[in-house]
Amino acid sequence: MRKREQIGWAVVMGLVVVFGLSVAGCGDEEDEEIANLEPEEEEEEQLEVESEEPMLHVDPVRLEFSASVGPGEEEEKTLIFTNIGDEDLHIWDVELNAFGSDAFSPGRNWPTGEFVLESLESHELTMWYRPQDGESHNGAISMMTNDPERMSPTSIPLSSEAHDG
Repeated sequence: MRKREQIGWAVVMGLVVVFGLSVAGCGDEEDEEIANLEPEEEEEEQLEVESEEPMLHVDPVRLEFSASVGPGEEEEKTLIFTNIGDEDLHIWDVELNAFGSDAFSPGRNWPTGEFVLESLESHELTMWYRPQDGESHNGAISMMTNDPERMSPTSIPLSSEAHDG
């Protein structure tokens, strides 16, 4: 009988260990899921020189404003121009073409004349979206550059969807 008790206890202890490990394992998966919910740090894009001539890199290539922005509200977006060429990049005649709408307006660092970006130098400018109605809007930022690979004027589209509220 003593041997049966030992076997019985061994089975019980084995089940306890197996159950304990499975519970501990569940917690790890849950912790991993929670860890994955934490915001990841965005890695800053490292640009490199891609041409011996001046070369304009625009980020983002278009500005899309949110449909959640309604009349009387506003949203700001940033546009970054970077020279990824080896020679100086000249940019001039930066204009906002809002196609008759006053929903888009220039923000901070809007250039008023010609400016020059040396190799890997950047310029940030902002655009405001302030709709007066719930309609969709389109526009463009146009500019002249000495980038031989781009057609001048260069155009960056602006858009917004109709207000969804």
